[in-house]
Formats: sequence, C-alpha cells, structure tokens
Amino acid sequence: MELVPRDDPRVVALSAALEPYAWTRTAPEMLARRALGVLDRHWLLGQLPGPQPAVRLDDTEPADPSDERVTALVEVLYPLRRRALTRGALCRQLVSGLIAWGVQRRLADIETRLAARQRRLTPAPHTRPAHWRDMAIRISASLSTMSSPLRSTVTLRSSPVNRNGDR
Repeated sequence: MELVPRDDPRVVALSAALEPYAWTRTAPEMLARRALGVLDRHWLLGQLPGPQPAVRLDDTEPADPSDERVTALVEVLYPLRRRALTRGALCRQLVSGLIAWGVQRRLADIETRLAARQRRLTPAPHTRPAHWRDMAIRISASLSTMSSPLRSTVTLRSSPVNRNGDR
C-alpha cells in the first residue's frame, strides 16, 4: 500500500482532530470509527463554498459500527504497532488504507457488473435455439365456454413438433 503524502489535507485534518484525543489507548475499532467520522466531516465541509473551518473531534460523530469502512480500517490498524507510530504516521496509514479499500471496492463492483453482463450475454445451455427447436411443442389455447363474464373455461391442446417444424 502506497502512503499518501504528509501534507495531504485529509491527513492534516485527521491529525489535528486526533491531537487532543488519547488515540494510543483506544481500541482499534473505536479509533477507526472516530477517524471515519473526522474524514467524513472533512469531506462534507470541503463540499461547501467558502473557507473551510478546522475539523475538531468534538464536532464529529464516530462512524456507525456496521459501516464496512470500519472493518477495512481495523484491518489496517491490527498489524501496525500503532503505539510506536507518530500521530502523523498513523493518520497517513489510515487515509492510505481507506483509499486502498475504496479502490478495491470499485474494482470488485466492476468485476461484479462484468460478470453479470457476461451471464446475460452468454445463453445458458437450456436456452439455446437448437434445444428449443428439438423440444418444441405447439400449444394452442381456445376459449371453450363462457357462462358468465367472471367465469370461463380454457382448453389447452398440445401437439409435438418434429425438428423441421412438421407435426
């Protein structure tokens, strides 16, 4: 995984937000949730016109525990000796891990769409035209009786068809 630069705005915002927070003593799940809350808030403020205020940890809500990005960031945090890292290095790891997860997610979505398209374009063995010609049965429906508008009887008649379409 390639790390983002130290001066990346997301790293700077996350590092500033985590400064007063005791991130070295926090469980990886809670740290990931808090980091996502800060990054989401930073992104949201970046979408607004005008000067961007600093993101503070007190202003943000931790991400929902069921957010799939939390799991991705926890997987980034577990192999790290995060207590030995500086806050800036930890933030670079978190932002880089989130970017890598986003790329993997988009690639998986593309592969899923391509596989679905391939399934639609490739006819299943039982839907090939030759198969239907071999097994064709001519079915005709005729209205036999109609005793009232709400009740009617339909008689189905079937006759097998040879390969060339003759009866």
